[in-house]
Amino acid sequence: MNIFDRIKQLRWIEPDASFAERSKRDIFASPVPVLPFRRPTLRDVVLRIFEVGVATGLVILFVFVITGGVSNLPFAPVPFSAVSPKALHAEAQAVDIQIKLAALAYQASATTTAESTAATTKKFAVIASLAAPVASSSAVAPSSTAVPLPSVDDVLKVLSQ
Repeated sequence: MNIFDRIKQLRWIEPDASFAERSKRDIFASPVPVLPFRRPTLRDVVLRIFEVGVATGLVILFVFVITGGVSNLPFAPVPFSAVSPKALHAEAQAVDIQIKLAALAYQASATTTAESTAATTKKFAVIASLAAPVASSSAVAPSSTAVPLPSVDDVLKVLSQ
């Protein structure tokens, strides 16, 4: 028999009826400590009033500061921009302008890319035309004297234009 079976058997253990009755009587017969009623002194009353007053004052102060308080006080917080319709309108226009600027920048980069692609294509066409006579002459007559390939300087010159 393993330990788990023994633990399951322990669940069904019950006390003897006389032991249960005696234990119940002992518990109910034990004296309950009674706290004596103490009349509050003047000091207790003043401290309680002070605690409530400080707590209420702090709550009022925090609500006052959070909502913005009086606008002419030097320590008044900055008003929320979400509350001001003028500030919201200005912010919406700024976002609209930023979107338009981003679109213009994208169009400018696309135009520049297209122009550079066209220029690169033209340069490769020039290089291909320089190399074409060499390829055609070598295909026609492999044993004949070869036409010299364009020099690296010529290719770089065409690419730099």
